[in-house]
Amino acid sequence: MTTILAIGPHPDDVEGGMGGSILKLVALGYDVHILDLTKQALEDVGLEVLIPEVPKELIDRASTVSQITSWDLVAASQMPEEFDLFVGPPGYSLAQIIRAREHFNSTDDFEAGNHAKVATWVWNNSDVWRDSQLAEEYKALGWPYDLSPTWRWINKRALELSDLVVACSPFVKATHQALVPEANIQIAPWGVDSMRFTPDWEWLAQNPKPLKVLFVGSDVVRKGLPYLLTALEGMEDVEVTMVGSQARVDVTGIKVQNLGMVPNSEMPYLYRRHHVMALPSLEDGIALSIQEGMASGLVPVTSPDTAEVFSRATPLAEAGGAIFRHEDCGFVIGYRDVEGYRRALMWLRDHPEERLMMGRRARALTETQPWDIYRTGFANLIAKLLK
Repeated sequence: MTTILAIGPHPDDVEGGMGGSILKLVALGYDVHILDLTKQALEDVGLEVLIPEVPKELIDRASTVSQITSWDLVAASQMPEEFDLFVGPPGYSLAQIIRAREHFNSTDDFEAGNHAKVATWVWNNSDVWRDSQLAEEYKALGWPYDLSPTWRWINKRALELSDLVVACSPFVKATHQALVPEANIQIAPWGVDSMRFTPDWEWLAQNPKPLKVLFVGSDVVRKGLPYLLTALEGMEDVEVTMVGSQARVDVTGIKVQNLGMVPNSEMPYLYRRHHVMALPSLEDGIALSIQEGMASGLVPVTSPDTAEVFSRATPLAEAGGAIFRHEDCGFVIGYRDVEGYRRALMWLRDHPEERLMMGRRARALTETQPWDIYRTGFANLIAKLLK
């Protein structure tokens, strides 16, 4: 029997990202195992890990916030009487964090500094940064901006009560520094499965044209799709494939194929049939699709938010609209810089040999970024917190 290992950074990431594919593989007779790297990291430092099990019938599905808070309240009721550490995402864990703090605040050990520690992780930019990038964008389109005041308060309060906040990138850390003291926020970078996402060098070499551009994202406004499509208008020898969105698009002069939602199991092959991974996000945490594309030999063309995968720069200081080539394996374009995206994509279209070399360097870089860097980094931060 073939055994498949599905890897994710946090609880539920694998189930949420490829739950349907896992069920299909199990039905076909495969033996599927899920590796939660956060749980593994906690066990690496000698901790026994309890993950709450909340019955579905106890989750209030009236709204997104009610789903989160009802799950959090039930999970809080399952917390043991004694524990050393609580770990969870801030916006989903406030009741659990408060319960931990109240319980240990009432003990003599709290004054001695022996209370339970709270560690949270953030994989998206702060609400303040998100507002600055998206609120006016949605307003201009006449669309509702969905970040609820309740969610803002929950997330902010949970971060304030955290002893340690673990960010997935320097950019995400930078956007949270107005909310979290510098000493309390650290970085554990995410990785990529470069064994699963691999290039087809022969196909890339034998099919230089048309330039095949891949866009992966469900929120087309947040991911900047309109700016990408505007940049491509009228450009010859270019084809675009969209994944994750049902949005209808009509772009003059280029072929656009919208595949909608694609099973995760089909993504490795899809990456291998494109040259460029384009993601002009207006606001993003860290886009795994950029890393997966690079591992597949694609050249990334993206905004400062997600460029840290291949850039050592501080993107917040470089959002002025210029093009940056980092380590000769990708392009960083300023937010909403239509002309910048157009110039980068035209260059990649017209220089297939250089593009192939950039793809090789992108692949080589991801080989130095396995998922184990997250597991080790998170484990080291937890061990330091508990000293």
